[in-house]
Amino acid sequence: MKLHISALLLLLGIAIAIPVTQAEEAAPAASAAKKAKTDLEKAMSTIGRANRQLKKQIKDASKKEIQNEALKHLELMGLKNFVDKYPRELSGGQRQRVGIARALAVNTEVLLLDEPFSALDMQTTIELHEDLIKIWKETGKTIVMVSHSIEESVTLANRIVMIENHTIGHVFPISIPRPRHEQSVQFMAEVNKIRAIFLKKS
Repeated sequence: MKLHISALLLLLGIAIAIPVTQAEEAAPAASAAKKAKTDLEKAMSTIGRANRQLKKQIKDASKKEIQNEALKHLELMGLKNFVDKYPRELSGGQRQRVGIARALAVNTEVLLLDEPFSALDMQTTIELHEDLIKIWKETGKTIVMVSHSIEESVTLANRIVMIENHTIGHVFPISIPRPRHEQSVQFMAEVNKIRAIFLKKS
């Protein structure tokens, strides 16, 4: 499968940002940071175009077309049997799946996720990680995700960008084969490498 890097933090279509509070003393990854910034600007431009296109699509679409599009993405998220449920009748994980299905229904090239799993239990988080990988493989969308978890970042991302004082500090390409296992030597080596730089800056 050919991957396309289109935004900051990214590639799997998935890229993760790990915010850091301290400024970077020297910029050893200056060229990578510059490229990531350019990628982000391209992604923001894509999102702007998508917003304009969405207004036109909603205006032109029939009620049946809108319903079919919604059902398609609810089915992709495993919610086909819950379409008649009220939000209060859904679990936290199911509500998060609805949110992702809603974002997918807009049909933009870039999917932005801001700590989407932070309030969920471990088992539900693991299931949604698998769902996110499935979405990326089936749709080919670029996914930009913010996370404060290094382990989550290494699990999902093809590229991790560490943000320091609102700017790009470090860029970490992640090339571990999938599926990735937290117990593997290669996985822990990536986590420890990123954590060492994270702690140095904290």
